[in-house]
Amino acid sequence: MSREHGFESQSNVGDVQVSLDKKGRPDHVLVVCDFKCSIDVCSRKFMVPASFPEADFLIARPILFRKKGDFSGRRHVIPFEPDNTHQFQGDIHSGEILPINPFDPVIQVQKEIMEKRGHTFRVMEYLKNRGYSPTAFSDKFRKAAGITLKSFANKIRLCHALWDLLVNHKAIKSIALDFGYDPISFSLKFFKTFNVWPSEVRKTAGSWSDVLENRFISPGREHARSKIILSFRK
Repeated sequence: MSREHGFESQSNVGDVQVSLDKKGRPDHVLVVCDFKCSIDVCSRKFMVPASFPEADFLIARPILFRKKGDFSGRRHVIPFEPDNTHQFQGDIHSGEILPINPFDPVIQVQKEIMEKRGHTFRVMEYLKNRGYSPTAFSDKFRKAAGITLKSFANKIRLCHALWDLLVNHKAIKSIALDFGYDPISFSLKFFKTFNVWPSEVRKTAGSWSDVLENRFISPGREHARSKIILSFRK
């Protein structure tokens, strides 16, 4: 992927950016995460890529790093689903797509967890190869990122679980098991994060389908815009 797709960051990032082809059809959908985990906003964001399954679905998540410097304001961009046709990975900052480079291990672990949908099975191997004990690194992660490693991984997993609740027809129990939770623990963690039960999300999933009304130019109509930025916040 190159800069021609017109993805932006910083103040005008919006909640969702849709890159359009010359005929006005969605080509890439970039959902911008802020880790605030609002059920209303997150559900509306997800309905955009769900409505355009032919477009590549990317997600940009902020890199949590308290130290001032090169990573301020950056987001890590990856395909939302691991089987995405275009296996793009990179960082977005000031309107530029930047390649992945080795940085602080806290950042590398965050990227690994993001790319593996919240699973941490390779993190322990990564730490062992670099001489870190789990306890020492967890403390380093919390101080640098402002959140515990476990909480960070839970946020990513529950984000993907929300997507499955909204657009897939899997049973809630199956979704819980897919992300390494027992069903009761999953419901409790989901409620703690989104302030709503998974069963409630499943019942109301169809109510989010109106979020695109009057927001897009009709596909096929020639127009000058190559990108549409959407915001679902009040």
